[in-house]
Amino acid sequence: MINQITALIVEDEINNQLLLEKYLTDYCRYITVIGKVKSIKETLLFLNEHKPDVLFLDIQLEDGDAFELINKLSQIDFEIIFVTSYESYAIKALKLNALDYLLKPIDIQDLIESTVKLVNKKLNSIDKVNFLKLNANKAQKIGIYSLDDVIFKEIDEIVYIKSDESYSTFYFTDNSKNISSKNIKYYEELLLDFDFFRIHKSFLINTHHIVKLHKEDFGIVELINNIKLPLSRRKRVDFQMFLKQRFKS
Repeated sequence: MINQITALIVEDEINNQLLLEKYLTDYCRYITVIGKVKSIKETLLFLNEHKPDVLFLDIQLEDGDAFELINKLSQIDFEIIFVTSYESYAIKALKLNALDYLLKPIDIQDLIESTVKLVNKKLNSIDKVNFLKLNANKAQKIGIYSLDDVIFKEIDEIVYIKSDESYSTFYFTDNSKNISSKNIKYYEELLLDFDFFRIHKSFLINTHHIVKLHKEDFGIVELINNIKLPLSRRKRVDFQMFLKQRFKS
């Protein structure tokens, strides 16, 4: 069994510390916050005693800035996700080979995407499988962007996503649906590590909800709620390999 990914929040505003910790707790439950500090001095003292996997590092700190902190470190054996109110800092941050950066006020979907990058980088292929098993019973949400708002839904409640040109329609276990202003490719990349598979150019399915595979015509995949979707011929071999790797059959 793998350990949780540990994080240190380096942020000089207490309210921002608490808000980021809440977001990580609610939406990125594979991340465990092991400390919150507000200055270069406190960060160096913390790192002498602890080894977090990632720093969520604010640019402006109580006694200097993030780049001064980095210059004081003898080694960097953790990932860095910069947090800033100013987009101009992003280029400088990424030149330092940071994993990612987040703009304030933090968008929850951006945070989720950053932590997915972290998981992909920190865990090897075997650990990723164990990681998914470890978190399978934990609430994990996704932000669904419409033209007017963002709706947060449990990932496991998604049965499938249908492409509608530049839009996407989400279909859920309770037979409800939501339309997103983002295309299906966006969600395919975002849900890559949650056992979703693009069985057809128009359909991205949650393979946890497969009921039956039909070996007729070009192939039919039956999901819960009596949903039947086409499996394209060119996807058939890849889909079979995908299922063999993830499920006993």
